[in-house]
Amino acid sequence: MTRTRLLFAILFASLVSVSSWAGDNVFSANAVTFAPGQSAPINVELTNTDEVNGVQFNLQLPEGFSFVKDEEGKPTFTLGERISDFRVICKEMEKGRFRIMAFSFHATPVAGNQGVILSMTVTCDSTMPTGDYTVRFQDVHLSLTGKDNAKPSYDPADFETVITVK
Repeated sequence: MTRTRLLFAILFASLVSVSSWAGDNVFSANAVTFAPGQSAPINVELTNTDEVNGVQFNLQLPEGFSFVKDEEGKPTFTLGERISDFRVICKEMEKGRFRIMAFSFHATPVAGNQGVILSMTVTCDSTMPTGDYTVRFQDVHLSLTGKDNAKPSYDPADFETVITVK
């Protein structure tokens, strides 16, 4: 009986230490509504209890939607106040599927614990039928600032948001 309690106590302590190390870090994005041919920003938010110094995720836009691009043909992103010195890299992996990374060259952590970190403006074809369209955020990775300069990674759950065309 004593051995069983000791084993249970060790197992419980291990689980508590792992969950307290990982923290609660949640990625989300706002739902948007706009008319065919128009555009709207999708705001990516991070609620974090850990110190985060980089993010990466894959984004799947529905067919008929695209990023608003700059004069060089690159998708435009607006940095939130929480990551004002970060750099954003976006690579289209296949049609409508993008890998997006935001990081600081100086390993500066994301400021604060809640709010918008990144905004990306999306547009839809002028012939887009009305309806709800799903935007998928997958393979989300956060780079955490660890003790003794170790930088572990944490992977919050994949998530979705909706674009409504009216």
